[in-house]
Amino acid sequence: MILDSCAQQRTYERFFGLLGQRFCLLKKEYIECFEKVFQDQYEIVHRLENVKLRNVAKFFAHLLVTDAISWGVCIEFLNIKLRNNIFILFLAGTSLYPFNRRRYNIIITSIHKKFIFRII
Repeated sequence: MILDSCAQQRTYERFFGLLGQRFCLLKKEYIECFEKVFQDQYEIVHRLENVKLRNVAKFFAHLLVTDAISWGVCIEFLNIKLRNNIFILFLAGTSLYPFNRRRYNIIITSIHKKFIFRII
């Protein structure tokens, strides 16, 4: 329900990311649920409208960058479709680039470090 509410907004509301993060901190069951929802959303991402796609990607980017959910769910990025590339770009924070270059660099560095350590 949190993700659905987030996806329905015209722009991404940080409140939903913080709410999801808080739930993950409360109980491990929520982490598993959000990871499952991540995988489900990744499978249907090609059917989402642009605004919903952006909001869903930013929501999960927030959960990943704050380590609320495991980076292991990103392994699914190995079979990438065209629409999923857009999802990954939003997830990586490129949509933040024009507005906040410093934050964009922090997110990209964080993602790079996580993937390097996971792959090695």
